[in-house]
Amino acid sequence: MAADRFRLQYKFWLDMNKPDEEALAEVIDELKQDRTYTRVVRDGIRLVVDLWRGRVEVLLALFPWVEDYFYQRFKEQHVADNDAIAQQLQRLEKLLVAQGNQPIASGPKPLNVPRVASPKHDDNADDVALLKASMRKDMSTDSAENFLKSMMNLQAGFKQ
Repeated sequence: MAADRFRLQYKFWLDMNKPDEEALAEVIDELKQDRTYTRVVRDGIRLVVDLWRGRVEVLLALFPWVEDYFYQRFKEQHVADNDAIAQQLQRLEKLLVAQGNQPIASGPKPLNVPRVASPKHDDNADDVALLKASMRKDMSTDSAENFLKSMMNLQAGFKQ
């Protein structure tokens, strides 16, 4: 049965005058002692080729914790962004109130702004006019209030 096996061997050289390659040689010796060198070489080549192709399937298969790590980092950044937006909105509201505008009485209320599909052509004047006409009946004429309501709705959407 051993005669049916077809195996290939590949060799490469390390330049021991280069500190990073010398350190790599030490790691290779440890891997060989642990009998994991061949597996690491195979997995490493699969990983690098997968990443070169713009894919992460091998990375996530070899290191499933990476997905959770990046998700957590994204989530933490997202919360920080929301806090910064909320602080900025509070500063804007104070400035607007100082200029004589009325403060918003309660928390953010969703605006009934109809969704208009983005046009496939450059001349979107008709679509903009339709959007403005449909928004007029739902929104006040106080631009500062409209701005703050819009920003609060954006912030509320991020927290979900």
